[in-house]
Amino acid sequence: MRKITKRTAAIATAAVIGIGALGGAAWANGWLVNGTGTASAAGAKITNMTAVITLDKTVYPGRVVTASAKVTNPNEFPVSLTAVTGAGAPTATRGGGDNAACRGKLTALGVNAILPVLPTTPITVGPTGDKTVNISMTISPDFPIECQDTLIGATFTFAGTSTV
Repeated sequence: MRKITKRTAAIATAAVIGIGALGGAAWANGWLVNGTGTASAAGAKITNMTAVITLDKTVYPGRVVTASAKVTNPNEFPVSLTAVTGAGAPTATRGGGDNAACRGKLTALGVNAILPVLPTTPITVGPTGDKTVNISMTISPDFPIECQDTLIGATFTFAGTSTV
């Protein structure tokens, strides 16, 4: 009988492990075959949102009112509102005609003085839907007296970021 040395045992062990690995790989996987594929997707169309803001009370300097903003998001993804700013000159109508004095003072004051400011907590408008957001706002202490008994209109823009 032949004596087994450490060297012989190491060679035999390596051979068994090597054969087992090859045999296992061939048995488990067969031939390795790779391939490629293609994918395409259309990006969603971005459509501008719309909003209508109404106030719950008449305005005068320093009065706190609730601005109710009904925001419509026609997109297929939710949008988190980030800013509201004035865009263009305000309108001022009294007795069926233009109140130029009020309009001029509001223009000088800055139309943003009569627009609501979004709260610091995020407002998200869901996809293809409306959301009414109530925002507390304080009328500027510089609101002009020339605007008493006058219907005031303002055009505004707002910005948002898509969310998931």
